[in-house]
Amino acid sequence: MTNTKLNPAAEEGPSWLTEPCPQWCVATHREEDMVDDRLHFASWQRFIALPSAAPVMVGESQRPRMRELLVYVEQHVGHEDGPRVVITDSHSEEHERRFSLDEAIGVGVALFHGISIISDGKTSIRSLERVYKVQGE
Repeated sequence: MTNTKLNPAAEEGPSWLTEPCPQWCVATHREEDMVDDRLHFASWQRFIALPSAAPVMVGESQRPRMRELLVYVEQHVGHEDGPRVVITDSHSEEHERRFSLDEAIGVGVALFHGISIISDGKTSIRSLERVYKVQGE
């Protein structure tokens, strides 16, 4: 399935988009997009609450908010050799980490292994499957 995600007013894609979009891309690409905005991105994203982390102060009133991680998928057009799974603090890009497919698999495997060490493996895997099934749909 080829996905060009063109501006509806345009007959063809922007000149900087030299290859079709990945099938997961939901972006609308425009000729006038700035270089940093030339992204393929997926509609999927996941916020992960971190209740054991110190709260983050947000806004002018500096109200405390629960810290969250944000996980999403994107690829900078022309700057990266493939898509990345991005994990960042949802309130700041200061600690953003971008993982290739192989790196993300490694992180996932390590997390699963750590979970199996500190809990009953069967129970933890069932819990993870249930959470992903409910939130992943």
